[in-house]
Amino acid sequence: MSAQDITLPAYAGTIGVRIDSWDAARPILTLDYSGELCGNPGMFHGGAVAALLEMAALATIDADLRAGRGPAKLSPVNATVEYMRPALERPAYASARIVRAGRRLANLEATLWQESEDKPCATAIVNVAIAPLEAA
Repeated sequence: MSAQDITLPAYAGTIGVRIDSWDAARPILTLDYSGELCGNPGMFHGGAVAALLEMAALATIDADLRAGRGPAKLSPVNATVEYMRPALERPAYASARIVRAGRRLANLEATLWQESEDKPCATAIVNVAIAPLEAA
């Protein structure tokens, strides 16, 4: 699986999210700090943090489905974000793990960090609806 195979939401490019690398078959996404993503001075806006967490979950379930039963239409159902510490003026990284993936719904845990994955800035529980793509 490669970064080119994964489909990120359209707004990923708008805010600058990219797939940085892979760790144990999960994509790691990166978002560089910019003034446009600033909440309080020197910190990422909470919405940018939540967006990166959601995209990490979507990329992870997309990679898993493509490796197994094939691509699907993915729609976030909801996300619950826990903010633990400020995400400061440096790149932020996010990855997710699948807690459960059924035929129609997947539950994932996503983590955002900066210096070390052992020191998360935020975590999220993300539920994603899965719909098979129609055969052409």
